[in-house]
Amino acid sequence: MSVADISIIVPVYNVERYLSECIDSLIHQTYQNIDIILVDDGSTDTSGKICDDYQKQDARIRVIHKQNEGLFLARFTGLKLSKAPYIMFCDSDDFVHPQIVEILFNAVKSFDVEYAACNSLKIYKNTTVCEVNIESSKFHLLTKEDLLWKKLPVHAWGCLFAREKVLTSFQEVPVLKTFGEDATVSWNYFHNIEKAVLVPESLYFYRQRKTSIIYTRGGNPERLCNDLITLASYRRRKEWDPNLIGGLIFCDKKKRNELLQKAIEVMGPLSKYSFPKNSRHYWKFLLFRMHCYSLLKILYRIKDAKVKNSKYLYE
Repeated sequence: MSVADISIIVPVYNVERYLSECIDSLIHQTYQNIDIILVDDGSTDTSGKICDDYQKQDARIRVIHKQNEGLFLARFTGLKLSKAPYIMFCDSDDFVHPQIVEILFNAVKSFDVEYAACNSLKIYKNTTVCEVNIESSKFHLLTKEDLLWKKLPVHAWGCLFAREKVLTSFQEVPVLKTFGEDATVSWNYFHNIEKAVLVPESLYFYRQRKTSIIYTRGGNPERLCNDLITLASYRRRKEWDPNLIGGLIFCDKKKRNELLQKAIEVMGPLSKYSFPKNSRHYWKFLLFRMHCYSLLKILYRIKDAKVKNSKYLYE
């Protein structure tokens, strides 16, 4: 069997409700010279069986069952087993446009680059996915300066990477368990390439769930803060992340002070940042600088309750 041009790596963990839609969107791509690596990361629902059933139906699918170690190591496991010269990652609760592989692969080849990315569309229960009109003339060629300094998407999913270089990036960055594993890999990768292509259309459909780390702070605020500080150390443009505020206020006083000092060493004092009053994060930073931690906790818990009761977010 010939080697595919692109390996699509899908880390899978307890997503039985959404997994079939994800895999179906991959096997029905207009560009067919792909293989799909499903990494079952110790699922306790029927996700593993669903993976096995699809493997029986399509020779391009390989399934790996492993103990639960988190998203980063699930992706890394699939990457090490891949053979194709290009890699794409897809999260198992998301789905993609039927032309995403064809468009990103053509962009990489046409512009002679080692990275291509598209925009994404957040999917809520009331979201309607419209037809996408692809115009290659609107593709944006990015320089190394653009990659390192501009605020570009730094997620791993929905992008096309050169296998050998992204493998090196995975080997070089720390394992983050809670938040930021995508960004550390991407920023490391950006340092090792000279140019890239951005496809402006939304070809990746990112399902918004109540259990997402961005809504729950990962269930472990101290680990979240450590991951965010580590993540900031990899960025050329070092900035305070609003998610860090959400993590710090839920730490006990001693740990909060330790983490705050650690954050200041990496990013500088919060007082040097000014935020426009129309920014949705303005009041978070202002209240944090005024040490109004109890009030911030109340506000975050109100937000958490809204998320929990939202009829628009998936379970």
